[in-house]
Amino acid sequence: MKKRIISKILTLLVIFSMVFTLLPMNNKIVHAGDSKVNIGDYIYLGTYQGKRIKWRCIGEDSNGKLMLSDQILCKKSYDAKYSGYKNHIRAERGSNRWTESALRHWMNSAGEVDWSNRSVPSAANLDGEDAYDEEQGFLSSFTDSELQCVKTVTQKTYLNNLDADKADGGSSKFDFDANGYHRKLFETLAEATDKWYENTTDQFFLIGPEQLLMGTNNIGLDYMAPDDSYWLRLPCNTGQSYENVARSIGANRITHARANNSNHGVRAAFYLDEDQFHGEVIEGGMSSYFKTGKDTNQFKHIGMRAFISNPVYLNKLVKQCSDFQSKWRMITYFHGEHTVYAMGSL
Repeated sequence: MKKRIISKILTLLVIFSMVFTLLPMNNKIVHAGDSKVNIGDYIYLGTYQGKRIKWRCIGEDSNGKLMLSDQILCKKSYDAKYSGYKNHIRAERGSNRWTESALRHWMNSAGEVDWSNRSVPSAANLDGEDAYDEEQGFLSSFTDSELQCVKTVTQKTYLNNLDADKADGGSSKFDFDANGYHRKLFETLAEATDKWYENTTDQFFLIGPEQLLMGTNNIGLDYMAPDDSYWLRLPCNTGQSYENVARSIGANRITHARANNSNHGVRAAFYLDEDQFHGEVIEGGMSSYFKTGKDTNQFKHIGMRAFISNPVYLNKLVKQCSDFQSKWRMITYFHGEHTVYAMGSL
């Protein structure tokens, strides 16, 4: 009996040593001229509030390489109350339509922002602090040459049912569990082919559900759902929710908040013009070991689970990780309401 226990412990130690061997200990810096930006890599572009902005490539789609600010840059409201809104709820709490939001206007303005004939994120119009009506537009955080690296793109943005008459496509509302898990949002997304949307054109923006899923598949939920919350480019459609906006929070959860609430974070995003970028690229390291959660059936073995307190898991771990000649990769997948992190072999 003791020999079996010792054998299992030794096997676990070997597995852990494999993990640390596989995962790079140091980030390598290479010049962009020598290496393109890969998924998981970091770059620096722009300066906000006295600090250089660090971005990470979380995926690639038809618009190119998607860069997300590595950290929450600040806390700001999505919008502000505005008497010019026809709907009385939006007039008091702001709008959850990205096109007319104060945050979008600020993110794509330079210098002194023109707030005429629109919602103004002043202290009097917000629920919370952090007014930004007198702050320079976000584009002022970049030099002219840096802005050349930022593509102007047109992409799909989902609409609240109140704005269905402004849709460029779709026939029903994007209705998801606004107090649920990322997994439930992604399940809704899988059936979102006919949901109301409009095409929006921006340089900087908040990520939408497809981009959140892409980042989750490529980088992992820990990265896409940090402890603090940040806004998503997605309205809440539960009931008469004309002002609530979806936000991502820690522990793999999605919830919502009123658009004029200034207590939630901003994680800006943009698409990189690689032909214009000549800065340094920092290799992302661990990201190259993540695989998409929905493809876990391709793995012969799944072990090194995040939750191994159950003795059954320990036994499975030893059995499933016995083939040390396999090619190991880090994967994430959903198990019930939880996210499981594991080592898998192809």
